[in-house]
Amino acid sequence: MGIYGPLEHLYCTPVADALAENISFAKLFIERGGYQAWASDFRCLNKEQEKARRSKFWWKNVYCHETNCKCPNLKGGEVDICVIFQRNDGNRLGMYIECKHPTDHFHDGQATRYRERLACWTRPGFGPRKIPSHGEAVAILITDRIVRHAPEDVAQFDGVVTFDEIAKFIPIYPLP
Repeated sequence: MGIYGPLEHLYCTPVADALAENISFAKLFIERGGYQAWASDFRCLNKEQEKARRSKFWWKNVYCHETNCKCPNLKGGEVDICVIFQRNDGNRLGMYIECKHPTDHFHDGQATRYRERLACWTRPGFGPRKIPSHGEAVAILITDRIVRHAPEDVAQFDGVVTFDEIAKFIPIYPLP
């Protein structure tokens, strides 16, 4: 598990807050992840996540603890932002977000593990115990418009949202 420093907070905290508070912003991420059918009928389960994790940072550093993880290759690996949405019909969608601020890069196998999380954390009884269960999930990458990451890493994500797109919703969002 990595250390979450001031730079990560600068880029991730406003996104997590807006996903919980701004339905239009959340729709951008849901639609970018390929779930257009969800875009009119959902809510963020941030309060449930906050209660389950007993942390004001309900969204950050979500990972399978080494002693409890049933997912091969994911023990201790974390996601920057984990958000669970629920439709009015009760179906839930997990969103696992990786934010690559301008000086950040992918470590070996990091992007591939997002695909593994999608397959594993959505299975009953698998994944972190302190997030609401969910039967579907998407992986979203936040990065610069000028994508400087290897195409095979970017391809592991269901959608990409760029810093300038985020800044349209969050005027104080840092642009590179």
